[in-house]
Amino acid sequence: MRRMENLVFSLNATVPIFLMMVLGMLFRKLGWMDEEFAAKMNKFVFLIPLPVLLFGDLAKVDFKEVWNIKFVIFCFVVTFICITIAALVSCIWKDRSIQGEFIQASYRSSAALLGIAFIQNIYGNAGMAPVIDDLGKTMILKKVLMGLQDQLTYFGRNIHKKGYVAEIKSFLSELMQYDIASDGLEQMKESAKSHPVLRQKLQDVEVAYAAFLDYLQDNYITSEEILTVFADVAERSNILKDSILYLDGFTGFTPVQYKLLRKLLRVCGQVNVTVTLDKREQVWKMDKKYKLFYLSQKTIYHLTEIAREEHCDIAEPIWTGTVKEETRFADNIELGYLERNLFRYPVRPYKEEVQNITVHCLRQPEDEVHFMIEEIMALREQESFRYRDVAIVTGNMDIYGTLIKGEMEHKGMPCFIDQKKSILANPVVDTISSMLDVLRKDFDYESMIKLLKSGFIQRTGCPTNGIKEWENAVQLLDNFLLASGVRGHKNWEKEWDTGYVFRRKAEDIATEASETINWLRQETWDRLSDFYGRIARGKHRVREYAETICDFMEREQIYLQIQKRIERFREEGNFEAVKEYEQIYDVIIEVLDRLVALLGDEEMPLAEFIEILNTGFDEARIGLIPPGVDQIMVGDLSRTRLYGIKYLFLLGVNDGNIPMTGDGGGILSDAEREFLAGESYALAP
Repeated sequence: MRRMENLVFSLNATVPIFLMMVLGMLFRKLGWMDEEFAAKMNKFVFLIPLPVLLFGDLAKVDFKEVWNIKFVIFCFVVTFICITIAALVSCIWKDRSIQGEFIQASYRSSAALLGIAFIQNIYGNAGMAPVIDDLGKTMILKKVLMGLQDQLTYFGRNIHKKGYVAEIKSFLSELMQYDIASDGLEQMKESAKSHPVLRQKLQDVEVAYAAFLDYLQDNYITSEEILTVFADVAERSNILKDSILYLDGFTGFTPVQYKLLRKLLRVCGQVNVTVTLDKREQVWKMDKKYKLFYLSQKTIYHLTEIAREEHCDIAEPIWTGTVKEETRFADNIELGYLERNLFRYPVRPYKEEVQNITVHCLRQPEDEVHFMIEEIMALREQESFRYRDVAIVTGNMDIYGTLIKGEMEHKGMPCFIDQKKSILANPVVDTISSMLDVLRKDFDYESMIKLLKSGFIQRTGCPTNGIKEWENAVQLLDNFLLASGVRGHKNWEKEWDTGYVFRRKAEDIATEASETINWLRQETWDRLSDFYGRIARGKHRVREYAETICDFMEREQIYLQIQKRIERFREEGNFEAVKEYEQIYDVIIEVLDRLVALLGDEEMPLAEFIEILNTGFDEARIGLIPPGVDQIMVGDLSRTRLYGIKYLFLLGVNDGNIPMTGDGGGILSDAEREFLAGESYALAP
């Protein structure tokens, strides 16, 4: 299928051009075009349309930005060499007119004429800078913020905290989505004069926002800017013209999205938008903000306002789910009643006997999980029971996810935790981080022992007879370093005298311990000394740091070790670990590739590179898919999608969990957002 798509794409780009050639030959055979006409048309093309086209393209170019003298000289030299070679080869023909034609045809092709046509057919008239995703944004923003640390009075002291840069990135993304530029931030600052902390935050955001956009300028665009670019070209699209468009699954739209929708209303034949709303609610009027369907009514209000401004007809709304038998709760009257009346006033109690919904109050999360396990075990006694019929959702996966997984494993119940996993805790990432810390901290004790105990350092046999295992050698080295206080690369490159540390041991044991420790010291130094010399001191390009990490991974055969672990996990039936380790190597390489692509030629000290790399590792996630079919799904209310389940357990229905309240994260507090909303600034609800 993919090959067929590529073939069709290639044919669309090339066939029109060759079709023009075929038509020219056909017209000439039919006598519609003769030599005189062709000569006049060629002259016309070279003298008028081609210069006009070139002038139009050059007028849009900043010569200071694109002028490359090396490239110009290269083109001149190559062209001159081609002419020289063609002139020498043309000596084969004695007729000078043929020689001239051969020379001209050899170096002067139709690249200008055919090349422009090919490019326009393949790429169109609009070009767009590469799109940078969240991983790239986070790493670039980390680099920018570290350079602005002294200028950021509020953020400066926090940018080294784990996850803080991601929070700043989220807020900058929100500003882009809500079409708030620097002038909008300036107005916010003026409105926040009576709120000094908020004003200080907005001042730092303004500085960071401007520096971030300046770094990306002309090189990349963010994913939030794609809609802006789309809006600029939507009206020129032949595909969208008079088309019928359906928008489904939106709870509301941002100002940037409304801007795009306005353009779509102008070009599309019909635009259909689905909105969640109870039929008892007013469609064309906004209710009070605290009402259940306020956001839906607000969306309808804005859409109708845009439609009126664009002089578009507004059709009568189409209601779905009006027939009770066609709804998702047709077989469960109680859940259907709950859906229609939850958070609705006045309260209308269900008067029939309740059989399918139960509520239980317990003291601790552990008690909730234990009770749930007992309920599932009781359900398991039913003949038709399948684990896939059960789902567990909660508002706090950090607490309940770990508890549920532990209890399920203890009871032998298969379950899948639907949660994207950070790679920071993975031993492979830990090994890389430890290696870099060893170089940065000059072979300090903590980093060195952490590296040797990581499990991914390629192990070799110890030459002594008494201590054969690598773990024992590392443990012996650990004790020696603690007792002796040996630190620094200068001490690691020379042999150690261990006599004082092992002076109370028998002579043969002390000798064997000394040989083992010095063997491990030499092994470690041989592996790391080259890397230390390459990147430990001074500033180096990001590309050099990334290459060093790749060389380290290759030397320690990290990929082969990962494959061995995958096979072991598969034999043990640990399919979740199999899925994680199948992805981890590619994710690490992706982070390094992204770093090189974005910051490859930037020079920085090792400490700064490590911070940016760790920010990338912190942002990267491993998405796991269910390894089996018959298992219990465990997830949260906002992420997990459930289909065809019979039994649902909702855990942790407490204030702060459901609905989830702010956990102290985010650049702006709820109170600050409420203040800005009161000042008529549109931000995420």
